[in-house]
Amino acid sequence: MTPKSGYTRRNNLLEKLEERRSRMKSETETLQALFAQCVEKQDTPQDEHVYLIGALPIVAGTFDKFDIEYIVDLIIPKTGPNARIGNGGLFKAMAIQVPATGFSSLSKTAEFLTKVDTNVVLGPGVMPEDINRHALSRFLDAVAEYGSMRFFHQVAAHIMSNLEKKVTAVHLDSTSVHFHGSSNENEEGNIAITFGYSRDGHPELPQIIVLGLADHETGLPVSFKGVSGNENDKQSFLTLLEKDADEFKKEFPDVKIVVGDSALCTANIFEAASRADVHLITKMPLTNSVARQYIAEADPEKFTNIYGSENTKSERGQWCPNLKIGSCEVKTLLVENPALREKNRKKYEREAKKEAEKAMKELSSLTRNCTNMEEAKAAADKVQKSLKLCRMESISHEEQWKNCKVGRPRNDEEPEKKLVGIKVTATIVADEELITKKTELSIRYVIVTSDLATSWTMSDLLTMYRGQKHIESGWKLFKDKRLMLESIYLEKPGRIEALMCILYLIVLFLKVAEIVLREGMEKNSLELPPVANEAPAARPTITRLIDYVVNQHITLYKNGSGEVRIFNVNNTLFNIFLAMGAHWLRYYLPQTYGDNRPSEIAGK
Repeated sequence: MTPKSGYTRRNNLLEKLEERRSRMKSETETLQALFAQCVEKQDTPQDEHVYLIGALPIVAGTFDKFDIEYIVDLIIPKTGPNARIGNGGLFKAMAIQVPATGFSSLSKTAEFLTKVDTNVVLGPGVMPEDINRHALSRFLDAVAEYGSMRFFHQVAAHIMSNLEKKVTAVHLDSTSVHFHGSSNENEEGNIAITFGYSRDGHPELPQIIVLGLADHETGLPVSFKGVSGNENDKQSFLTLLEKDADEFKKEFPDVKIVVGDSALCTANIFEAASRADVHLITKMPLTNSVARQYIAEADPEKFTNIYGSENTKSERGQWCPNLKIGSCEVKTLLVENPALREKNRKKYEREAKKEAEKAMKELSSLTRNCTNMEEAKAAADKVQKSLKLCRMESISHEEQWKNCKVGRPRNDEEPEKKLVGIKVTATIVADEELITKKTELSIRYVIVTSDLATSWTMSDLLTMYRGQKHIESGWKLFKDKRLMLESIYLEKPGRIEALMCILYLIVLFLKVAEIVLREGMEKNSLELPPVANEAPAARPTITRLIDYVVNQHITLYKNGSGEVRIFNVNNTLFNIFLAMGAHWLRYYLPQTYGDNRPSEIAGK
């Protein structure tokens, strides 16, 4: 067979290409005709809407239950004849965005609201474009002008009053949020966005410090304050007790105890707390000589089980003599937690291994760096003294010589040599005695309180101190990237502090919803189905509920003929929100979004 010429092959390819183009054109025309037919068959497409419901009712229901929008409008009324929505509505718009998509920036709120039936969720006539970044910025300015701390106190006090909770003891702690932008440490203002100790792993970025107080009984946040990014906890805690205690006690007059970590344990802070008529419960830092003495010299025979012999908790304790911190006398409890012994020992063994490896590298470098025996011995002694968990054995020093001339010497000639270094060899092993001693000391700590009038038991005092987990759980929610912003991009310090205040209030709303959720589920014996690989939960966290709801993709459908449908609300979710109450359930009911919805449904 005669092979085809290149010309023939090229013609064949061109013919196939033309056929393919013709076929694609025909298919395109067919699809366009089908699409045109679909469009013609639609009744009133401009009146059909699909809205996001998702998890936004978790916060919206809390707003409605506690009349937050109304209270905010009372505290900071809207100003200007052109204001279409009050500050309470702007606050609600920001808040409902958080469980739905996470709060990213002011400019994204209006975009998020295009997927929300704002006419129902935020009020008749409210449009997404009404809640733009300019309106939200003015809201933040209003909060800053009113006072972020004062604003927070009043909203939190309103919620605690509605819950019929009296706040008598609070937990104090701080966290940091980093800032993308230039620091403003040289600008005038109440706070400085500047560099400081970073709690979220971004020391290269300026930051703001946030102080918070949480109620001991419920764990709900009750106070907020923005602090300059370079201010340490000892100074900020002192300022809080010296200058802000009166402001806080206007709304929470029953508070008598403030609990915090070892940063509270200074003479100035104890004396400031005494003047503010509150008592402190805190842990003594290990840098305190008295604390070290109590820990090191404790008689093992005097320890008793803090929670009783029948309790599975293993903490033991003993009362120590009262002591003075500044001018304040404090009661002192030494605590030992044997459950930490194995964990801490393994940690120190890992540290000892790293220490030994580092010391061996330093010894090997002495050969190059030391040129005489005295210098080598001094350097080896320095390495030995740096060891905290290891010891050095079998130390030897050997001079290292090298021929002065290059090449092989003659058989009858003794080569001239020069000293080039001292080789130091040794065996470095973990010091088991030191590790054991450090392990035993690490499972002990000292708690003190200035409240001498209360007849404290060991278990009551330790339980009160361990309630610090309440505020830590609030920070975890505050920093959760699924809900809150990862960083801040605003420029005005006042707006930044106000935004932190708003976000921490949203943490309060979410934790309130968590309390209502758990109480309702327990009362009705409900369980939340598994999310990912997690087991069913009878007492889920609010983030667990949000994850589950978001994964259901709950949506609202409305058309011009008045038809309203809600998709993907299963029986489990319906029962959970029914157990929480009508304020949360109403957002998952079609009647809420219909033209003839009963106005009293939220009150049922």
